[in-house]
Amino acid sequence: MKCIIGATNKYTLILIIFLAGSLPAVATDWKGTWNSTFGELSISSTQTRNIVAYMGDYVLRGNISGNVTNRQGIFSGSYMLKPGLNKPASQIQHHRVLGSNGQFSFNLSATKQNFNGTYTTSTNKEGTWKGTKVNVANISTREPIPTYNIQPITPPTQEPVLWTGTWQTNKIGQLKIKWFSEEHIEAKLFFKQGDYIRVADLKGGKDVSSGFNHKYFFGGPYKDSDGKEGRFHFFIDVNNDPTLNSLTGYIYIKDKRHKYGQLDHYSPYNINGITGTRTSSAEPNMNKYD
Repeated sequence: MKCIIGATNKYTLILIIFLAGSLPAVATDWKGTWNSTFGELSISSTQTRNIVAYMGDYVLRGNISGNVTNRQGIFSGSYMLKPGLNKPASQIQHHRVLGSNGQFSFNLSATKQNFNGTYTTSTNKEGTWKGTKVNVANISTREPIPTYNIQPITPPTQEPVLWTGTWQTNKIGQLKIKWFSEEHIEAKLFFKQGDYIRVADLKGGKDVSSGFNHKYFFGGPYKDSDGKEGRFHFFIDVNNDPTLNSLTGYIYIKDKRHKYGQLDHYSPYNINGITGTRTSSAEPNMNKYD
């Protein structure tokens, strides 16, 4: 049997074969461990979408793209501090340069052994980010890389993370908080002394009338199981802790010595100088002291 291929079909077939051989395996090209400008970067996924990489106290999340005319491939997306990271900014390596979050874009070289890239912080500072491959990842022989419940970096979805969780304070015991909106936040306070536990229900949110019109404020009326009443003000300590896991605040207790039990900023019953640290970002059980 003879197989006759016309000139036109012949060149078409050759072109198809050539293009098929030219398609880059851009996802697997990125897989591995890289020495980068800001530390060791580990990429374990072989997919092209929703890639998650880890570098010290940071998580990088993005997509890998590439085509016939761009054999190098591009890995681009967003970086942020690992969720639940409980460190002061001074102990986070490269925080003074990268900040808490930002954007990145890496271009793989033709040798597929290094990349050149850039970053842009959330405050619009830009810089260079380079890397060299040191090891091809092998999931069957490597220690498993921990996974994290990563929240999107888009600001509108960050608010629940600001307050929700369990907090341990220096003066008022354990504080469990649930965020519903900037105007609606609920909390339960458990203060344990021996076998006795004082409980208080706190409800409030940002306070436009008092000037605390922002998501880092939680204030409202206070009433505990001892019958004490007053008003509380809590603040996320965003200036000293970029991980948003520290709070400060105070509680003004109504002074019964006054005829109407009004609030007195100088009352000895007030609880000033409250500080706290978030010990868990999980939604808490509001009816149980842990």
